[in-house]
Amino acid sequence: MRRTVGAVTLVAVVTLGGCDGDATPPDPSMSVTVPSPTPDDPTTSSAPQAETPEEFIRRWITVQNEMLATGAVTEYVELSRGCGPCKDTARRVRDVYAAGGFIDTDGWTVTGLKRSGGSGRISVYEVQIDNAPTRYAEREGGPVQELDAGTPLMQITLARRASGFLLSNLTQLSTA
Repeated sequence: MRRTVGAVTLVAVVTLGGCDGDATPPDPSMSVTVPSPTPDDPTTSSAPQAETPEEFIRRWITVQNEMLATGAVTEYVELSRGCGPCKDTARRVRDVYAAGGFIDTDGWTVTGLKRSGGSGRISVYEVQIDNAPTRYAEREGGPVQELDAGTPLMQITLARRASGFLLSNLTQLSTA
């Protein structure tokens, strides 16, 4: 088994290589298409009334952790519209589960959260994460790989919309 020191999770492996907003445009043939949720869809959690940016970030992380555990990408993609690396992560997770693979992790836990910038409808936050160890196989019967726990400092950029917030960018600032 291959161990990656200081790894964040499978999300980081997929996402953080191009999170700084300077990524090349995504390949349209690799886009993630998700069905529109219906009001009766029990997996769709609407934004709470008057949700703060901090509450949105915590909810987004909960949705990300659920996506990793189940392979269900719809809500994660909806909350991350505008974040190209997030779309890549959703595609990768969907592909792992479609190939019979798995992702076994408790995911991210927020240990610190503070606004660090932004203006107008854009808010930038520094989020300290406690990341659980991760085991995964990219396909059924494939080699099981492991990623170590870590405590990365993430920068999350939110865009305020009439209906709430969207995560528009995700950058890893440091690892510990």
